[in-house]
Amino acid sequence: MKKGLLTVFGVALMVAVLVPGPTTASVIELNNYTLDFVSAAIQQAGNGINDASDAAAAGIVRLPGVDEWNFNDKSFVGFVDSDGSGNISAGDLFYDFGVANVTGFDTVGGSVLKPDTYGNSLGGAGQTASTHELTIAFRATGVQVSNAFFVIQSLDQLDAYVDAGVGFTPSDISAAGSYVDGLLVEDARDLISGSGNNTVPSEPAGELAMRFTMQDYLTGEDNDFEEDFLADDGSPLSVDVNVVEATTPDPVPNWQLVIGVTDTTNVLTNSGALTVAQQLGGVFGFNPGIQVDPINNPAMFVGGSYGGVAFDFGFVFDSEGSLNKEIVPEPWTALIWGGLGLFGLALARYRRK
Repeated sequence: MKKGLLTVFGVALMVAVLVPGPTTASVIELNNYTLDFVSAAIQQAGNGINDASDAAAAGIVRLPGVDEWNFNDKSFVGFVDSDGSGNISAGDLFYDFGVANVTGFDTVGGSVLKPDTYGNSLGGAGQTASTHELTIAFRATGVQVSNAFFVIQSLDQLDAYVDAGVGFTPSDISAAGSYVDGLLVEDARDLISGSGNNTVPSEPAGELAMRFTMQDYLTGEDNDFEEDFLADDGSPLSVDVNVVEATTPDPVPNWQLVIGVTDTTNVLTNSGALTVAQQLGGVFGFNPGIQVDPINNPAMFVGGSYGGVAFDFGFVFDSEGSLNKEIVPEPWTALIWGGLGLFGLALARYRRK
């Protein structure tokens, strides 16, 4: 296991630890880097992928030229109503639980990077059955400073998994364990700071910024999950994930990796909300409670709990989005920007009935 200060996936979600690099004032967009699905597949035990030739036979490749990650997430956010108003308001604590499947990747030019065998397809109807997938599980706690601004107090979990090969189970919210049964390739647990805002247009939306440390779990110095970062001109960048083993002191980097989540649509889940809430509860060990009105307001729940904390109300979300990365010269920082779709926190003024 290797460790380093990172910056993610945020949400994606999931990126690189930083090592000393050149100190220039220019921002460099990470338009080209490689995701090493081959090493991840080989290191996942019992999946029939023992070497690079097995991976190739299963259509699993090292994916170069990555610029954006596209994702879909399902989340449940439980609130402790501090003033009994039935509204999201200042002082309300919240507990956020979610899973996401990375649906594909884009190049800087907007071309789709998605091998035929990547994703959660079961095959049929002219589709190729998937053999590998990248998924995420996250859990965070925070407090509303106002009905429109919140602070993340703890990033309790943000894990990225690669599932591949024989026995591969495509992500399916009706069996949410399928999001967390792969090989852990990266995780982020040590929150440095986090805050954001939620607004209420026609649909809830918002932004989130966090700083935290991250670890890469692929073994071997040359087996980072994210690697081979290139500048716009194609030249290598001195950015790497976990070049230092966990047993040695971490270097102080002079690069900051910024992740931007864009084009996020965050909506309350009406169809299948009960299934989502119950499945997420099974994965994370919380009780979502009961639906307020299964017919007219299926996304809202009351009477839930987690770890002895009672939720006065909670909501289920379904979100789509994408994320970008760039580096800027600034020491010891890791940022993640998220449309609240990722963490499902974009809520305000939903009155309990």
